[in-house]
This record gives sequence, structure tokens and C-alpha cells, in this order.
Amino acid sequence: MSSAELRYAAGFFDGDGCVAPTGSRSGSQVWINQSSAHGEALLLFHRAFGGSIRLSRQGQGSKHAIIKWRVSGSSAQNAAAALCQESLVKKQQLQIAANWPSCKAEREELAIRMTELKHTSHDLSGFICSWSYVAGYFDAKGHVHISPTLSLQLSLSQKVEGVLKAILYFFEQECPGNGKGVALYKLSNCSRLQVSRNEVCKFILQRMLASGLQVKRLSAELALAAECKESRASARTALASLVGNQGRYLRLDLEGCHRATHILNMQSSIFYQSSRGRLEKVIMLQRGVEQLKKEHALQTSQSRYQLLRHDIRSKLSNGTAILRS
Repeated sequence: MSSAELRYAAGFFDGDGCVAPTGSRSGSQVWINQSSAHGEALLLFHRAFGGSIRLSRQGQGSKHAIIKWRVSGSSAQNAAAALCQESLVKKQQLQIAANWPSCKAEREELAIRMTELKHTSHDLSGFICSWSYVAGYFDAKGHVHISPTLSLQLSLSQKVEGVLKAILYFFEQECPGNGKGVALYKLSNCSRLQVSRNEVCKFILQRMLASGLQVKRLSAELALAAECKESRASARTALASLVGNQGRYLRLDLEGCHRATHILNMQSSIFYQSSRGRLEKVIMLQRGVEQLKKEHALQTSQSRYQLLRHDIRSKLSNGTAILRS
């Protein structure tokens, strides 16, 4: 494995990897779970560190099957020793796994310590971020998104924000405009790094593609190829088919995007007319917006219902069984 591949692997593992003692505490184990629709990165880990790739969970309904890459014993120690060189989020856990003791009492103490480390902040001192690391982390935790208003956005989410701060600092140094359009938000259950400027999004996608992006490669290429609003509308539909199904029935279709954009434009007009003191015009526009919102909600519900019926019929025609409690 080259140094660039190792940095990519460390970034991916920091996003989606797990490290823990085995059930008997006799050794350590390292594993990654991924959707069966996107197992590209698992092949890289299997080639580099051995182990096995097996089915972890059957697909059910709209959920894809889950596959797992796992390695244990001395191979897990070797994998942990390599990954901890470039890791940030799981560095200390990997160091423990790489040097798993033979003493039973020490094993119990370190097992507790590894659990504690999952919920602690990360020490950024000495960590050198790279485009390969960012590509790996983005493949695990990133999203390429074209909004209902057809603007390109990138985002990364994590419960502990240390790694996002490191990537934010890196973007500020490497991206055009010193990272303008890149912001870190604290949400109720996680932190999110979001990139909203089109030129910065494209710069980041180009650098990640050149640095080994695998899982999100097609998504990145689709986003980069979408130069105008018409092509972005098509790219938005194509991107929806590449991601998981969690938001399938919440995502607006093309007509829904047009309705949402029209509502936003009218709301902007309300603000403009209000700033000019044209109250009668404001009242008329507000009534129009309320009516549009009701129609939008109804048509969106109808579209989602039709999509759900289509998916159910498709699965039944392909032999999917109905589970009865």
C-alpha cells in the first residue's frame, strides 16, 4: 500500500471503521460495515490487510444488504499499526489494538479505555491533513448534494467535531478564497462541515478525485459535469439513485424543485416589497405564497405515495417476500 493509499484508508477508517477487543479479550479486531451497493473501499482494505468480506445483514424493504470487512488476531494488529500512523479520530484506539497486551488485567483495563476513547475529543497537534485523507473521510461520511434550488453543496458530518475542524483548517489553507463558503455548524446531535460556494465545491471534488476518491467518484463526476441549471436538474436525479434509500421518500422530484424555487422567489419579492413600504402588495404576495405552500405539500405527498407504490410493486414482481408478524 502506497503512502497516499494509507492516508486514504486512514481517512475512510476514521469515518466508518471500528476497532475493539475480541469477545474473549484475547486479541483485537478491526472491521468496517458498508452498504452492498458501495463496497469499493472494502476491497482496498482486504487487499492491503487480508481478513474477510462477508454478509452482515440481509436487505429488507428499501434497505440494502450490509457487508462487513473484518480482520482479527495478528493481522488486526498489523492493520491497526499501519492505520494509526495517519489516523486522527481513532489513532489512540488503533495504537492500543496494535500493541494488545498478553496480561489479562491489562486487557480488561484497555478494553474499558478503548470504549471511553470513542466519546472523547481529538488532539489535533501533530496531525497533518492531506487530500488523500480528506478523500477517504469524504467517501465514508461525505455527501454531494444538489439542492432543490439547484445549487451544488458538499457536507461532512461527525458527532465529535475535532476531525471537522482539522479539515476546515485544511480547506482554509488549500481552497480558493481561503475557504470562503466553508462553514462548521453545531447541530443538536452532531457537527456538520458544509461547503456552499460552487467554485469551492468543484475545486474540492477535483482534488479528491485526483487523490483516490472511490465510493463517491461517480457522484463527484456527475456534479462536476453539471454546468447549467438544466444539467444540474438531471444530475440531481442521477445523484439520488447513487445514495442510500434513507431519504428516498423525502427528496423532492424535479417538479417539486421548481415549485420550491418559485416559492423562494416569491418570498424574496415579499421582502423587497416590504422594504419599500408596499403593504398591499406584501399582503397579496403572502396570500399567494400560502396557497402555493398548500399546493406544494399536497403534490409532494402525492408524488411520494406514487413512488412508494412503484417501489413496492417492483419488489413484489422481483420475488420479494412480505414479512407477517
